[in-house]
Amino acid sequence: MTAPARLHKRRTRPLPAPELVSLVDDPEGPYAGSEEGWWTEYGGACDPRSGVVYIPPGGKQPPYPLHSDET
Repeated sequence: MTAPARLHKRRTRPLPAPELVSLVDDPEGPYAGSEEGWWTEYGGACDPRSGVVYIPPGGKQPPYPLHSDET
């Protein structure tokens, strides 16, 4: 026969209030140093290492699809 385990209650500190951070405005984020491009018109930025473009929600959105089939 075994005794049930006791729960240990630890003091926990409350978490600080959340702070909204924009990926585009973060000086140490992936979009720091973004060059100008088609995304600039839409308030976006391009990650210079990966080439991924970030367009923030709630603003002017680019047309879909971005690439035309016209040749």
